[in-house]
Amino acid sequence: MIPDAKKKGYRQEQTRENKEDGGESKERTRENITYIRDMLRQLRNLAEGEDMLCYLIEMAYVEAGDLHAGGRFHSG
Repeated sequence: MIPDAKKKGYRQEQTRENKEDGGESKERTRENITYIRDMLRQLRNLAEGEDMLCYLIEMAYVEAGDLHAGGRFHSG
């Protein structure tokens, strides 16, 4: 189940979990970025022929790759 990010207290819970987990949180973030990057690749294939949409998806794909490779993670 995908958690509802708009749900009251969700962000506070996530922040607290991230501080408590330490290394596990970073590993989960890396796995999430890998998953997102895979989904972006599939979306790019589906968007074939829509130039602007392909461009934006490619930008997100590159950013996800940079985050994964460099280990720099943004905190929402």
